Amino acid sequence: MATYFTILTTIGQAKIANAVALGQQIQLTEMALGDGNGNPTTPNQGQTALVRQVYRAQLNQLSTDPSNPNYVIAELVVPSDVGGWTVREVGLYDVDGQLIAVGNFPDTYKPQLSEGASRDLVVRIIIEVSNASVVQLKIDPSIVLASRQWVVSQFLLRSKVAGGLAGQVLTKRTNTDEDFQWRSPSDAVNVLVDVIPERQTLAAGQTVVNFALINASGISVYVDGVRLIETIDYAVTGTAQITLTSAYPAGSVIHAYQNEALDQIASATTEQRGLVELATTDEGNAGTAGKVVDAAVLKAVLASLGAQLTPPGAVQAFACATAPTGWLKCNGGAVSRTTYNALFAAIGTTFGVGDGSSTFNLPDLRGEFIRGLDDGRGADAGRVLGSAQGFAVQTHSHYINTRSLNPGSVTSLNDDAGTLSQGDLTLTGAGNWQTATFGESGVFASETRPRNVALLYCIKA
Repeated sequence: MATYFTILTTIGQAKIANAVALGQQIQLTEMALGDGNGNPTTPNQGQTALVRQVYRAQLNQLSTDPSNPNYVIAELVVPSDVGGWTVREVGLYDVDGQLIAVGNFPDTYKPQLSEGASRDLVVRIIIEVSNASVVQLKIDPSIVLASRQWVVSQFLLRSKVAGGLAGQVLTKRTNTDEDFQWRSPSDAVNVLVDVIPERQTLAAGQTVVNFALINASGISVYVDGVRLIETIDYAVTGTAQITLTSAYPAGSVIHAYQNEALDQIASATTEQRGLVELATTDEGNAGTAGKVVDAAVLKAVLASLGAQLTPPGAVQAFACATAPTGWLKCNGGAVSRTTYNALFAAIGTTFGVGDGSSTFNLPDLRGEFIRGLDDGRGADAGRVLGSAQGFAVQTHSHYINTRSLNPGSVTSLNDDAGTLSQGDLTLTGAGNWQTATFGESGVFASETRPRNVALLYCIKA
């Protein structure tokens, strides 16, 4: 095993697993440095903090490894005026202030200016996740730092373009990167920039697209002929990689073009170019034609209509043998409190405590009828939510009294069920009449039930 390494904490593993299951993201915000209280450290999954923290600040960059998209690289720049300690441990924190990953670090002393030495310290750590798209960088751009080397290589050199005269424009000489030339607007400029296309077929659930022929920056992207909008429909997540904000059906075709210009299809409509106009909340309520409703406006429109999404804990009967997406069978099974945290918050351990720590039980409605909770009415008193009740039959009886009578003087008898004639009686001797024996007939079973149809009960996760 390597001497220096980074691992996900128990909290980090649970949060990433929950994000993958629910299609959400976790937001990493800060990196902390520690001196291990003067000693080397060994990362532990159970850690919730560093051994001894000496510095903590916002991340300045979060990226994925181009050669391994499941490697997430976090970077922190420590400015020259901070220091006076040795770095032996590092930790990554999310927007909730919880430790997501922890690692050890080779002893590195960070001097401060008062000691007569100065340098920037750039700390990078790598964590491995099953799906890098669930990890997101959340920062305050106003306080993020950049290393001196990055500024020089990425900004200063590129801001200085030698030559040129007043009134001239900078044009491409060839398709080679950084190959420009100054030209007068009146010159006949004929620079050919090749359009490079690439076509791929999407698999079921695929959101990450890695290109083999083109770079991801500045490309035009289409899925089944509809143009996508960067930052809304996809994000550039690597030199030759984009991540779609939603998955498309298996077999959908994605086209990407390097150096495509919209003016090449000047006669096309805005819809054909993939351009849309977003509707305001008022336009969404009015159903204005030709406007696209985004998620925020749709939420506001639904709220104004009093609409509500199905909340966790709702129970629904389905005419299918499997639970739909986002639902679980009501079969009494034990499920994760972390993965299904919204459902656990709604029903808790009403239907069972699971293993007592990490799981809880779903209601078991197989073969059951559902009865409304009495809730103080008194029709079914003493019941609590989730309690079961066995079957019962409400009965009553018929009876006929036997009497000693003179047969010659009796023409009829009355019992609780009506009038009995002599034909319904039997002479037993000694002047006594006895009622005849009555039987019963019907359909009998091992339980009392109404006519019914079997459907699958599921609960919203």
